[in-house]
Amino acid sequence: GTCGIAAGARDVMHAILEELDKRKIEAHVETVGCIGMCVHEPLVDIEQAGRPRITYGNVKREMVPRLIEEHLINGRVVDEWVVGRLPAS
Repeated sequence: GTCGIAAGARDVMHAILEELDKRKIEAHVETVGCIGMCVHEPLVDIEQAGRPRITYGNVKREMVPRLIEEHLINGRVVDEWVVGRLPAS
């Protein structure tokens, strides 16, 4: 949504796409509308089969390499950035 874009979400999305490409990681990345957590924008959800859905908040471009490294590659949630968790479906 516009609140996310104003907070820098578009820049974060581009950083994520660049980092995934650099590391040759295939992932589905999509934008969504506002979910009502404007104070935590930009938000990044990571959803992997069989694992809880994790929402990271106040994500900045410079946080993206660590997020990809820790969460996607090493399978470790970066707890200090988490603003939400949903159980695996």
